Amino acid sequence: SGSYRSAKVAIKSNNDKIVREVKISQLFVPSYTIETDKFSIDELAQTIKVNITANFKYEIYPEDEWVSSGGRETVTETEFIQKFDVTAFKEKKESRETTVEFYANVKLEEGVYDEIRKTITITQNRTLYIPKDSLHLALGDSAVVEVTNTEKRDLVWSTSDEKEFTVDAKGMVKCVGNDGDGKATITVQSKDKKYSDEIIAVAKKPVDLND
Repeated sequence: SGSYRSAKVAIKSNNDKIVREVKISQLFVPSYTIETDKFSIDELAQTIKVNITANFKYEIYPEDEWVSSGGRETVTETEFIQKFDVTAFKEKKESRETTVEFYANVKLEEGVYDEIRKTITITQNRTLYIPKDSLHLALGDSAVVEVTNTEKRDLVWSTSDEKEFTVDAKGMVKCVGNDGDGKATITVQSKDKKYSDEIIAVAKKPVDLND
């Protein structure tokens, strides 16, 4: 596959003498189909499977490092499942998108090649995330942590240090530490523990009015 083939046929006389040679060429017609070329997935690390029908060999070129080849499974001589490993999406933004190019330079006949390119698009979306990295509060102050919860899942909130910061079931964070320089990690998690994100709560240092 991925080329053409030819053969010479010798025509002989009755005395076994070659009187003519005929060249027979069989042209190669490339065939290439990708069942789905757009994928929308959540933020978890996972493997995408792409069903491909092709009668030639191809190379893959992911645009970004967060997508890599996970191998290829042969179903039949011309049917394949191309796998792509996708890393977890932890950036504090709604989504990220990339492409993967399938490329082949197919030999059709002697001296004649055809470049074939097909592209799939992968979009990875955050289901649950806190847009901000940190929250600064003075002693006794409170604030509700802004969270994006696209699927309206039930949420569970927690704090890494209740002596410095507390958090209630609605994401209301309160600074309770008395040393003025405390920190705590505030974590939000879906009730099924599938998705989560966090923000760092930082106590504002008291202002010395005598300075």
